[in-house]
Order: sequence, then structure tokens, then C-alpha cells
Amino acid sequence: MVHPVKHKVHVPQVDRRKAQVLANLGSEIQMMDLEDYNTFNVPMSVIPEKFHGNMEPGNEIVYLSAMGRVLVTD
Repeated sequence: MVHPVKHKVHVPQVDRRKAQVLANLGSEIQMMDLEDYNTFNVPMSVIPEKFHGNMEPGNEIVYLSAMGRVLVTD
């Protein structure tokens, strides 16, 4: 990417957070953030295969949040 010196580049903020799995809805997982208690749904298709076994209600996971997207990391 080449831009003039005065060009502003937007850098996304990446938050590392913990969440609790509330429900396995089949094609989606419902989670609750443990800091602000917001609930959100994450499609199973974006969760790496190795974490599918951990997606049971009550389990805690670590995820990254950036630009409105979620990535399960642990």
C-alpha cells in the first residue's frame, strides 16, 4: 500500500476478551462477554474446528474482537 505522507491510515483496535458459552444453537454459538455482559452470536463456520468440542454451555473461551468481527482463540 502506497500513500502520500499526509494520508491517514485507519488502524483497527483489537480487543482480547473472555466470554462464556450460553447455548449451542447448532449453526451458531451464543456467548456472553464476561466484562460487560453483552450477549452475541457467533456462526460455527468462523470458529476453528479444534475449538468445536469446547463450545458447551458454561465453558469460558478467549476471543479477539475487531471491526465488528469475532475470532475464537482459546
